[in-house]
Amino acid sequence: MTANEAGRRRRGIAARVATIVAVLGLLYGCHVVRLEIGRTEGDVPPASALALPPGTVVVATDSMCASGGCWRWLEVTPAEGTTPPALMEALGTTPDRRLPGSIVDPRSIVVHAVVDDDRVGITMSY
Repeated sequence: MTANEAGRRRRGIAARVATIVAVLGLLYGCHVVRLEIGRTEGDVPPASALALPPGTVVVATDSMCASGGCWRWLEVTPAEGTTPPALMEALGTTPDRRLPGSIVDPRSIVVHAVVDDDRVGITMSY
């Protein structure tokens, strides 16, 4: 193979890689635009978006809405030997926390927690 042929081959490979990267970027951009266009007041984050410490039990979950939008409600009990305020501190929700979005769903999530007797009430919204 001559130097000229090798150069053409490298340019061809670089062009294919650039095309693939551009197509993937375009597809991801379309996905983000679809999320933004399809956004409604009724969107709520999944309960799985919040990583709970081991031993924490989800007692109840629900989606609720009011005039300001919708949110996911979780009622959790802390692990054995842990207090509700300690659970809030472990979650970083004393009282609020903003979770960054992921590559799949780039919308950030606002998490708010309050102590309710021996449980913690957590709201999650976009």
